[in-house]
Amino acid sequence: MSKRIYTDEHIDYLRKISPGRYNKEITELFNAKFGFNLSVDRVRHIKSRYKIRSNVPTSKKGRIRLFTLEQQQFIRDNAEGLMSKELTELVNKEFGTEYTVNQITAFKNNRGIKSFVNTRFKKKQEPWNKGMKGLNLGGEAGWFKKGQAPVNYRPIGSERTTIDGYVEVKVADPDVWKLKHRVVWEEYHEKEVPEGSIISFYDMDKTNFNIDNLFLLPREDNVRINQAGLYSTNPEITKIGHTLIKLQEKIREKERGYTDEEIKEFSKQAVRNGISAPTFVARINRGWTLSDAINKPLNYRPDKKERGVSN
Repeated sequence: MSKRIYTDEHIDYLRKISPGRYNKEITELFNAKFGFNLSVDRVRHIKSRYKIRSNVPTSKKGRIRLFTLEQQQFIRDNAEGLMSKELTELVNKEFGTEYTVNQITAFKNNRGIKSFVNTRFKKKQEPWNKGMKGLNLGGEAGWFKKGQAPVNYRPIGSERTTIDGYVEVKVADPDVWKLKHRVVWEEYHEKEVPEGSIISFYDMDKTNFNIDNLFLLPREDNVRINQAGLYSTNPEITKIGHTLIKLQEKIREKERGYTDEEIKEFSKQAVRNGISAPTFVARINRGWTLSDAINKPLNYRPDKKERGVSN
C-alpha cells in the first residue's frame, strides 16, 4: 500500500472546520493546526477528493456570493447621490460588516448601479494636495529597505506541495523551485535528467524519495506505461510493466529494421521534404522502403509490387 499523505486526523479536522467557512480561512486554520504550508488550491483539492463541503452562500452560477440578497437590495436603494466611500460606510454601519470601498465599487460596476454624483474637477477648484509636494508625513519605519527580505520569503531548501501532490524544493533565489524527486535523482547520479526523459516512482508514492524507488525513463515510455495501465503501488509490478514496454519497443525496432533514435533522425529529413513525422512513421510501419517514406509526395500510393505484396 502507498503511504498516505493525509491521516484520518487531518481529514476529520477538515470536516469539522469547513462548514460555513470559505477556503482561504479553512486553509489558514488547517496550516496552523498541523504546521503545513498548503495553498488554497491544494486544500480545495483535498476537500473535493474527500467530498467535504463548506455550504457557504453562492450565486446561481456557483460563485461565492459576497453580499446577501438583503445587502444587495440595500446598496441599490441607497447608491444614488452617494460616493462609494460614503455608501461603504453606510452599508457597514447598517449590517455590522467590514466591506471595503473596492468591494462596493466592484459590485456597483458589475451590476450597472449608478450613483449619479458629479466627481469632475471644478474650474478654479484647488486640489486637496496643493503645496504638499515633497512633504514628509513620516512612516519611514514601514518603508521597504534595500536588501530586506519580504515577509513571505522562503529560504533555499524549503519545500511545498503542488496541487497534483508532487513535492517541490526551492533551489535558488528569488523564487526558483524544482521537483524534489528530480533533485534527489540528480544529486545521487551527479548528472541532470536527460532532455526528453523524466523520473518516476516505482510504487506511485510521490513522497517516497528513496533512490531505489526512483527510475529514469523516456517520456514516450511513461505515456505507454500509463496507457497500458502498468503502473502499480507494488514496485515489482511496475518494474515488470517497464520491462514489458522496453521489450515491445525492441520488437518494433526489429520489425521495422530501425531503432527509435534512427526513426527520429530520418523523420527530420522527411519533414524537410514536406512529409510530417507521423506520416513518415506510419509509412515505415506499413512496410515502405526508407527512401520512399522520406521522399515520395503525400498523394503517392505504392502498388503491391512496390510494397512486396504477392498476388
